[in-house]
Amino acid sequence: MTEKQAAVWQVLTDSVTRAIWYWGGAGWGKSYIWVMWLWYMAQRYPGTRWFIGRRELSNLMKTTVNTYYKLGQDYNIPAKFMWRLYKKYNIIRFENGSEILLLDCATQPADPLFTRFGSLELTGGFIDEANEIDEQAVTILKTRIARQKNKEYWLVPKLLCTFNPDQGRVKRTFYTPWKSWTLPPDTVFIPSLATDNDYIDPAYIEQLRNTTDEITKQRLLYWNFDWSGEAGKLFRHDE
Repeated sequence: MTEKQAAVWQVLTDSVTRAIWYWGGAGWGKSYIWVMWLWYMAQRYPGTRWFIGRRELSNLMKTTVNTYYKLGQDYNIPAKFMWRLYKKYNIIRFENGSEILLLDCATQPADPLFTRFGSLELTGGFIDEANEIDEQAVTILKTRIARQKNKEYWLVPKLLCTFNPDQGRVKRTFYTPWKSWTLPPDTVFIPSLATDNDYIDPAYIEQLRNTTDEITKQRLLYWNFDWSGEAGKLFRHDE
């Protein structure tokens, strides 16, 4: 693991932290670490139920499946220990009875309160691109973890979220408190840059540096939450 991946892994497997929010610049390996964590937990604790959520299920399927295959190949994991994907139900099932649910977290006009998540019993989970998801969805999913064998295995309910710099909720709720040292004691925010990844192709970093889109460069290369680029704007983002 890289140094930042190791820091994330430490809080993912401790007995204190409940919420892990981290910003990973493009290309630093955030998808790899959460796939590894979910596979590890599902294999180690039979009968547990985890989830992966994203605003669009189609994007989740594309990214999750590819990264999952890469994990298996990198560590020469036998196929029977990896998973079986049941596309009809969007569930990854293991031989030991554990499951990983693939959740579509998009706001639906017929379900503005996300009641479709209200009956889930989950051990823990991960939300990708949390800045794109309605805050109500995150709130509901937080209430559904700690309900599937957490007590039996003494597992702290953990919610892992990743996001890119954003002027909205994630900045107000996590980045700003992190800067002012006011985050709750059971919450961790870990920033990471693409340059923290020792295994990334240097050409990718150079490509980000040379982009003509200054906002993209500030957000994805320098993890600048305060960059605006809206010269002469009449209102602040929150307004």
